[in-house]
Amino acid sequence: MKQLARIAILGLVIHGCGGQNKFRSDADDEVLPDAADAADGTDGAVACTSDGECDDGEECNGVETCSDGGFCEDGTPLDDGTECTVDGADGTCEDEICVPLTCGDGDLDDGEECDDGNETAGDGCESSCRFSCHEDDAGCDDENACTDDSCIEGGTGRICEHENNTAPCDDGDDCTDPDVCADGACTPGPGVCECETTEDCAEHEDGNLCNGTLVCDTGDGLCQVDPETVVTCSPTSTLCHVLVCVPETGLCEDDNPAEGTACEDDSDACTEDVCDGSGACTHDAVDCDDGDGCTTDSCDTTTGCVHTPIDGCCAVDGDCDDLNACTTDACDGSTRSCTHAAVDCDDVDACTTDRGLR
Repeated sequence: MKQLARIAILGLVIHGCGGQNKFRSDADDEVLPDAADAADGTDGAVACTSDGECDDGEECNGVETCSDGGFCEDGTPLDDGTECTVDGADGTCEDEICVPLTCGDGDLDDGEECDDGNETAGDGCESSCRFSCHEDDAGCDDENACTDDSCIEGGTGRICEHENNTAPCDDGDDCTDPDVCADGACTPGPGVCECETTEDCAEHEDGNLCNGTLVCDTGDGLCQVDPETVVTCSPTSTLCHVLVCVPETGLCEDDNPAEGTACEDDSDACTEDVCDGSGACTHDAVDCDDGDGCTTDSCDTTTGCVHTPIDGCCAVDGDCDDLNACTTDACDGSTRSCTHAAVDCDDVDACTTDRGLR
């Protein structure tokens, strides 16, 4: 769990560096196309020759087709609540995903990639019982050219990891070159714009008050970023409270993760560790009620929810069969207990002795 927290913090710090516009015009960082885009020669479109090549195996997001132009097109998503099947298991459509009916019970059933019994987003296993990310999708792309994004095993399934790189980049400042990535952000290279006074550098300013002000270095006659004017937002004590610099004002403001986002794990399987949307990480008790009146629901701080069967409890008449043909077995719905009433064997024939045979 400590490893999850470390990875999550790494991802947040890296993302924060990009969002803070620490250096010049972070929004203009060069983002290289991925291999699939390069192969297709399009903006993520997938080339095809038949409809079958476009099928992603998910019925709830519609039927994909191959267009006349030779590229896959999305289908029309099915309405939420529509019945569906996934890997042979019955389910219903939710947000274009077929969610098995057993999803959320904490057990790994047919049609599920994972099932951690909670609805916390980003903890490795989503509320749809799918991993938070997959090796072959772009779900981990943080749009930061200075991180290498991947999907790894972690949390309660699979989570995104963003490792810093040292790739070439573009900080958007024509007065610095070459720019390179460092600590997850695009750092400016040496100055290349000539000047005699700081006023000469004003025409090269980009209007971003977060990434510093250009001044003239009279020693080499080149415009350089004054490091004292770069705005760096202070780190916060929780993953749920994020500060970013606003380019228009140069001030640090809250940019907190959405409510329900996974946060610091308190190592208690009986709590749900999520952000409240206002900057705090909450640890509310998980709801272990499985909706089954024949189980006693409890929680183990190590393993999570426990559902212990109640002896003699019934849900339907079939649960009460005592294998005695001389009793009528039934389940009392109000008490969830079995009754075994004696069968009346009287055939109203005075010439017979009536008795039950078990």
